[in-house]
Amino acid sequence: MLRQGWTDLALVGLLVVLELVGFGQDPGIGVASTALELVPILALLVRRVAPQVVAVAYLLANGTSALLDLHAVNSAAIVVTIVVGIYSAGAYLPLVWSLPTLGLWMISVGIDFAAGRESGWADLIFAWLILACAFAPGVVSRRLRGQAKQARQEALASAARERAEAAEAVADERARIARELHDVVAHALSIMVVQAAAAEHLIVSDPDRARTALAAVQQAGRTATAEMARMLDLLRGVGLDELAPLPSLDGLPDLIEDARLAGAQVALDDDHLRPLPAALELCAYRVVQEALTNTAKHANSPHVQVRLTCSDAALTVLVEDDGGSGPRSSSGTQRGLLGLRERVEVFGGTLDTGPAPDGGFRVHAVLPIGTTP
Repeated sequence: MLRQGWTDLALVGLLVVLELVGFGQDPGIGVASTALELVPILALLVRRVAPQVVAVAYLLANGTSALLDLHAVNSAAIVVTIVVGIYSAGAYLPLVWSLPTLGLWMISVGIDFAAGRESGWADLIFAWLILACAFAPGVVSRRLRGQAKQARQEALASAARERAEAAEAVADERARIARELHDVVAHALSIMVVQAAAAEHLIVSDPDRARTALAAVQQAGRTATAEMARMLDLLRGVGLDELAPLPSLDGLPDLIEDARLAGAQVALDDDHLRPLPAALELCAYRVVQEALTNTAKHANSPHVQVRLTCSDAALTVLVEDDGGSGPRSSSGTQRGLLGLRERVEVFGGTLDTGPAPDGGFRVHAVLPIGTTP
């Protein structure tokens, strides 16, 4: 905008100089006519913000010269002023205002013919044609600028959408990693804490059971280490074919065995399961893992029933415990269940959690088959 202002100032300065030195003027033009010719020239300074002002200034100058019977306002500098002014009307005014402004220019030019200073309809029509030829490029320029502005706005909007989508993808990935960390670490630590406490309690009275508990601690630690290594490989960008396989329903027996080592009595019923998509199996595995983790944290020696059933439409996972011999601790933060609910909802499934009818706790998930994300 500042550069455009300096350009207009330079143009006006040049036209003023040409007008004052008499370039392109008829000989013997008076001071009054020259002063009148300077009015529309100076009006070019506002041609971008108010092109109508240039038309009005020329109309007043030419009309005044006709009323006072002065020389016509038609020097070389004025010709340039008329062309630039009409172009500016088309370039910087909406069509609803630029067309009336063009009409004003035509009236201003027609004053010379009405006053008898010019003659012939052919000359008037030719002058109007020149005005139209100066006006049309301005209209085209305005339209092109509008299209360019719209394209820039669309590009900015597209970039903003891409940034928002990227931020959302990063947030989703962080949430996914957080869920994986919770599932891996919380389960392993729960088993380790329970078994370490049992080993401390039994180390004197029952060394064999204490050693079994410590073996469970070691096994949980090894499992967690392997899971963490797989996740770190994923974060480092290791190829999928190089990663350790994701947990699946085939790993349920090992998961059940860990829970049994932690003191739970777990029964698994997963007969008649058919092969399922890997992502769906991972989700079902995490449902069972989180349910067993919560049982280990909040119940003493519970009886747990794990049941998986599969139909043509959905995989149903039910984990229910009897509460054991009494709660081990108060309710936790519920973050694990919240993350689990997000996992299930990704597949369009449902998750119901809460106290079981006969005591204990119940986790019930339904995962539609065929909606793998």
